[in-house]
Amino acid sequence: MNSNVELARTQSASKVLVNMRRAHWINARIREITSPTDGVIRHDQLLAMGLSDSAIRKRVAAGALIRVHRYVYLLPGAAMTPRARWIAAVAGGGPGALLTGEAGADLWRMLREPSTTTTVLTTGARRRLDGVDVRRTTQRPRRHESMHLGIPVTSPSQTIFEYAELADPYATIGVIYEADFRHRWKRHEVLAIASMLPNRKATKHLRFAVAQYDLGSQGVYSRYERWLLELYERAGLELPIVNVLVDTPRGPYLVDQYWPRHGLVIEADGGPHSRSGSRARDTERTLGIAESGMRLFRIRQRHAEADPKRIVDDVGRLLQLPAIR
Repeated sequence: MNSNVELARTQSASKVLVNMRRAHWINARIREITSPTDGVIRHDQLLAMGLSDSAIRKRVAAGALIRVHRYVYLLPGAAMTPRARWIAAVAGGGPGALLTGEAGADLWRMLREPSTTTTVLTTGARRRLDGVDVRRTTQRPRRHESMHLGIPVTSPSQTIFEYAELADPYATIGVIYEADFRHRWKRHEVLAIASMLPNRKATKHLRFAVAQYDLGSQGVYSRYERWLLELYERAGLELPIVNVLVDTPRGPYLVDQYWPRHGLVIEADGGPHSRSGSRARDTERTLGIAESGMRLFRIRQRHAEADPKRIVDDVGRLLQLPAIR
């Protein structure tokens, strides 16, 4: 009898030791997998370690795993960094999902400000993911599938196209400018994508953005500039080339808004223009523009926000004046 009890105790202790070693191996394997993913791990990766669905649910209930999306988890203590958010979104999108749009442009370093939205492109069944715009497509050539910094993402050209679908055309110019600066702008490739999808909103936005960029536009740099352009567009005014270099007798100057047909330059003066250094540069620019025969008009932000209708009326009248010869 005593021998049977002793045997049971030995077997129980041995089983506990095996389970402890197995748990230690699983935890070490989880840390190994999540090290390059900022703490993100998929359900199928946990199953491959030998964990059952029930064991995974217990870990979630105990707080050892934090559910981000269906079948996607984050380790406790791991920060939900932008990179972790992107990895989790792609994992939640299913096999073949790719980061794209604004988040993709951020990953490729083609944005001037951090992204605020996450978009995933998939060819599989569309899934609902909290905080993620999941877009399904049947037209995604393999040459536009890429991997950057360990994250599956659309190629820079496809990313620019998908960004243009959701962004305004002037913001798209800025993405093109940043892409070109980093040697990622392939004009013929982006326009080829647009030509295959003529009915997409992105195609219309891209044609406008590329035409502006070809004229030297760098896109918008501030929310105030973008707000003014929205005022013009709503009023049906002719839209300018934005943030473009113009030649003057004093050298080239970067101006905020330029209508070459009318010889009109508008400077959107926000906060930075009130500083002494900015005022000195503005004075120099004013003289150069005047000497080149162009008309210059300044719109101060506080005045525009106080009376936007007057600003629209003033710009409309300026566009009706003959150019200075």
